[in-house]
Amino acid sequence: MYLMGANPNNDSPHRPEGGSVTPDRHGLSFADWLITSKVIPVNQPAFLISRQALGLMLAACVVKTVTLLEAPGGYGKSTLLAQWRDRLMARGHTVGWLFLDEDDNSPTILLTYIVYALTKGGLPVSDRLRQLIETLPDLSPKAALGMLLNIIADTDGKVLLVLDDFEMLDDAAIASVIAPLIRLAPANFHLLIASRTRPRLAQAQLHAQGRLQEIRPAQLRFTPAEIEEIFHGRLSKSDIQRVEELTQGWPVALQLLRSWINQDPARLAGITAISGLTEEIIEYLSEQVVRAFPAEVRTLLMDTAVLLHLSDQDIREVCGPLADWSALLNCEPLRPFLLPHEGSDGIYRLHPILKEFLLLELARASPARKAELHDKAARWYARTGRLLPAIRQADQAGDRELEAQIIEAAGGVQIWLRHGLAISQSVSRLLSQDLLDRCPRLALLRALVLLKEGRMADARALFHRVRETTADFTRDRDSGDTTALRSDALMVEATLQVNDCRAVSDTYLTYYEKILGEAYRESEFYAGHVKTLLCLSCHQRGHFEKARRYGLEALAHYSREQVWHGVVFVHLHLGVIAFAQGKPAAASASYLEAKTITQQYFSSDRSKPLLIHPLVAELHYERNELTVARHHVASVLGRLQTMEAWMDIYASACLTAASLAFVDKGPESALSIVAKAQHDADNRGLSGLMTFLRAAEMLFLARAGLVERATEISAAIDWRLDGYFSVTESDTTWREQELVFLARAALALRTGRPRDAVDELGRISAIFQRSGNIRANIRISAMRALALHAAGDHEAAIDLLAGVLAQCRETGYVRIFHEERDGCAALLRHFIRRAPMAEPYRSVKTYAATLLQELNQEHRPPSPGRLTPRELDVLRQLEEGYQDKMIGRILNMTENTVKYHLKSIYAKLRVSSRTEAVREAQRKGVL
Repeated sequence: MYLMGANPNNDSPHRPEGGSVTPDRHGLSFADWLITSKVIPVNQPAFLISRQALGLMLAACVVKTVTLLEAPGGYGKSTLLAQWRDRLMARGHTVGWLFLDEDDNSPTILLTYIVYALTKGGLPVSDRLRQLIETLPDLSPKAALGMLLNIIADTDGKVLLVLDDFEMLDDAAIASVIAPLIRLAPANFHLLIASRTRPRLAQAQLHAQGRLQEIRPAQLRFTPAEIEEIFHGRLSKSDIQRVEELTQGWPVALQLLRSWINQDPARLAGITAISGLTEEIIEYLSEQVVRAFPAEVRTLLMDTAVLLHLSDQDIREVCGPLADWSALLNCEPLRPFLLPHEGSDGIYRLHPILKEFLLLELARASPARKAELHDKAARWYARTGRLLPAIRQADQAGDRELEAQIIEAAGGVQIWLRHGLAISQSVSRLLSQDLLDRCPRLALLRALVLLKEGRMADARALFHRVRETTADFTRDRDSGDTTALRSDALMVEATLQVNDCRAVSDTYLTYYEKILGEAYRESEFYAGHVKTLLCLSCHQRGHFEKARRYGLEALAHYSREQVWHGVVFVHLHLGVIAFAQGKPAAASASYLEAKTITQQYFSSDRSKPLLIHPLVAELHYERNELTVARHHVASVLGRLQTMEAWMDIYASACLTAASLAFVDKGPESALSIVAKAQHDADNRGLSGLMTFLRAAEMLFLARAGLVERATEISAAIDWRLDGYFSVTESDTTWREQELVFLARAALALRTGRPRDAVDELGRISAIFQRSGNIRANIRISAMRALALHAAGDHEAAIDLLAGVLAQCRETGYVRIFHEERDGCAALLRHFIRRAPMAEPYRSVKTYAATLLQELNQEHRPPSPGRLTPRELDVLRQLEEGYQDKMIGRILNMTENTVKYHLKSIYAKLRVSSRTEAVREAQRKGVL
């Protein structure tokens, strides 16, 4: 094997921090910030020896799930793994390689690099792999691991992943990514780990299962025969014995000793005179190596030790304009310790052992010089866009103020918009408590990261603490920027409001615009951001015209700045406004515009289509275009818990999906979707969504005739009805208002209390009429007409229904009639018979007849050939003689769902019992 492997520093010399993507040679779109050198072993020195004993352990690597190389630095772990990688790839195996660093403690970054490494290592390209790569930023670690392991399991041949510098991972990253990767690994997947410290991998359990191979320092030490080979047979047996005794076979010591002798072969004669402990030998040899360099090289080299990489430009900027890069390149004794970047001409790394020694020497000789160099490196990296290395250099300089300046200059919370969540998380991890306490803008960045990680309570608490300490964001730290602080606070507060799914009162909106007016007038970007928030808040409250005005203004600001993600969001808000106002064509056009921009500028961003599909599905569902609605819902289901969204997205996705499930599979399926949404909302701290979801549960229970369960839910909810009727101060959205009163009315109608529904629906309908919310008014007024009819007030029902039908004819929003089919069919028949022939009744009677025909057609029992696949499954189990509970277990459905399918089967086959159903199905050839 190679004598000594490098342990590279994994920060790129010019690391792009942005969120753009670049396709590789397979057409796979990876983020530009990924560092290619992290997934390729560093070029090794040319001198090689064969290590037969360790070579035998290679065979176990493709049998054991985990091979762990645990030893201090300098034991050749990376070198051994690099040699094994070459041999395994020569045998046709897929082998990914990943150097780990501090940034990989972000699960998203770690998983992205694992997929990147395996792809570079030969993992076959497939549609599923492309989907995984494109959706990684939006997936939870669990979901991403599941997709990756399924891809690996279906891959022919062995798939191995090398994780070098494993000690850089913290316990949280191991627990969330590596532990499940090992626990769930398919038989063809193998992990090779190199670590300087003992990781927490449940080694005892893995040993007991026969899934672990461990290689310790004793096995990595060089034997006398290998030492002889290293020195090409120039050592006597006594010399070999002495070298082994003093170095204990430590590969790095042997490499340094070999280099020291090669510089002056005469030194070989005095090798037996070396004495001292191993640590002292390493220090002595390091000193001897360095002293062999010319004085000017030695001085410059000590300065360059602070750099992550060595290049002409970096050295001149940090070490001074007279620094002679060519002197380092042309220094023959230094060449073994300069490790080139593969694929990066003119960029090198210092050998880590030499680098460590030089840094210690620099700190001992001139602490002030070391701090000065770190300071210069921090400023240079910041100017060239290398944000994370810049922050680390400022930290090593001991300059907390510089750290703060670098982060604030990079945009504070704008880092999230400019560079994405993964980079924001890495920056947040570098923030000390001292910086958080002194610098409110950095604390706001931490609050934003906490929020995006789903820790709403922690984010909210930190945000309010910053608000208190800065006098409502009017006082930044000394030398700070109060305007920037206000802008950062705006972004965090807006995100808090949106993510909590709550509307804001008119009083707050007025105050909000007043205090932030100056800030957003100074910047198109912030103007767009503020106007977007105002647009969203106004339309959620039902102030549609004001919301539309803000939306168009935001669109203009974003378009001038070419902030296309902002343009996408505004088009979605404008689409929701048009949808609520009963303008389906305008809504569809806005959604299409958002889709077009997404395809043009964010083709690899899978999160934005997830925001568009629920709204499009909702529009088609409301118009009873169920096939199209199903298509769009299918693109979203199962991925809502990974999305960063707002009330309109969560509400439209959940309610449309559950409503379609109610139609297609029965109430238990719909309730299952709502229960999953409740669980996700609770886990993510979306308290503003919970009343909406409980109302949805109550509505489906009532429509399924499960009135006892619906009544229990109604009794458990603190409805706060007076708040729903407040036009200016309510913190509820129009979506919640609409659904709450629909659910209460549905239950009241099914428990013989139509008059209660009439009164409540009348009050909320008046609010929707004043706001111009056509969609909500159609639904609420249709339910109120049903309640009036049930209460015996037939003339009032006819009068109200005439207006509803006119709006339905205009918009196509008829789904409420299908959802309440039985009652609405009777009401429509009464309307057609009893409504006067004068206007406005006469012009909608024809439309009422058409709508009634659609309802009757939908309800007509289908032929046996139209039994659904699930109904046929239930029929087959009936034929076997199983009861409902056992059928549910066999088909993985609840007992209530089985009963729902039985009811449908009876209707379609025109029978009334299980025995008759089986007999009729056999007679007609269905079974």
